[in-house]
Amino acid sequence: MGGGVIFTECYTPAPDTPRSHGCLWSSNYPKFNGCNIRGKYPLYYMNDNMPNLMRTFRDNGYSFNIFEPYLQHRAVNDKEISPSFPFFEGRPAPEDTFSHGVNLPEYLKSLKVKDNSLTVLRFGDFHNVVDNYFSITKHVRRHGLGMSAGILECIRSNLPIDDFDLTVFYSDHGFKERDENFDTPLKVLGKARTRIMMFVRRKGDTVLSRNERLSSIMDVYPTVLDACGIPYNQNAIEGRNMFTTPGHDMLLFEDYLGMHSGSGEVDIWGVRTARGLACTGSNLTWEADYDITGEEKEKFTAILSEKASVFASCVKAEHIRRITSGGRWISSWHHYDGSKPKKLMITRLRYLMRDFKGFMAKAGKSILGMLKMYK
Repeated sequence: MGGGVIFTECYTPAPDTPRSHGCLWSSNYPKFNGCNIRGKYPLYYMNDNMPNLMRTFRDNGYSFNIFEPYLQHRAVNDKEISPSFPFFEGRPAPEDTFSHGVNLPEYLKSLKVKDNSLTVLRFGDFHNVVDNYFSITKHVRRHGLGMSAGILECIRSNLPIDDFDLTVFYSDHGFKERDENFDTPLKVLGKARTRIMMFVRRKGDTVLSRNERLSSIMDVYPTVLDACGIPYNQNAIEGRNMFTTPGHDMLLFEDYLGMHSGSGEVDIWGVRTARGLACTGSNLTWEADYDITGEEKEKFTAILSEKASVFASCVKAEHIRRITSGGRWISSWHHYDGSKPKKLMITRLRYLMRDFKGFMAKAGKSILGMLKMYK
């Protein structure tokens, strides 16, 4: 496929398919784009008031060519599409070419790429391999990578790469292997799951290079629109052009500490800078893979409160829980006549003594019962 650029430090703010694609299409964090918990796919939940890459292309007269495994067994007149795409009412349009009822080789052989078109080829083969084996081992990973190599060879054989002014290959999130124990926020939000594959090729590239700028899946939005000469509001997005602007100073992450959490709200958050990754839960107990300072903790707390899903409300709820749990808050009150409540420790000792006496009484009865049996 000739040259191109591999962005080795590219990340997704939310490491699962629905939320990551929400960030891709909107160039915004989950808090704002509507896809802020697992299961909130762009098709159903993306915020209509936010930037939308697909809509921007449509509004500028572009047609879509989309291969989507979800459509392989769908009839041609079936308007249902993948939930990962943020289509809106009336889409797809007649000028679009969708992969209804065909596999990838069949689709590519019949595809005629037009000017002013966006071609999206989406695959779930690696994910399917993992799902079928119920976990990721080295053997499963090799099998999945072999499948991915077959996909790339199929594209190379059927679709001339220089038919496109810009080509982007990406993964929407990473993964963990079965034997890896991700039991802390720092591990869950580490590179294994949040760092993604990002390869960008401009027409005519012959040299393969690496770029270590801090990048995000949100950067796809301005990069492709700038390449097409399509204007957009730079103040309304978080992404940066991967070729004409510096990398990010800071990227935010959010996820679930429980790897198999359902569709509830996120409960861990992280910040990556040039110094490394720092993470916290709602208790603001920060951990980092470098010596984090108090000033950084305050700065990160402020930025997460502004841009991360439910962070501010969860921190507030945790604070209230801490000051009210165990009666500590109530024990600091005074009665109406100015007298102080009984000390909590004394009350606890009394309960312990009561429980101990009850236990000893039951134990004594049991021992007496056994002695009677053996008279």
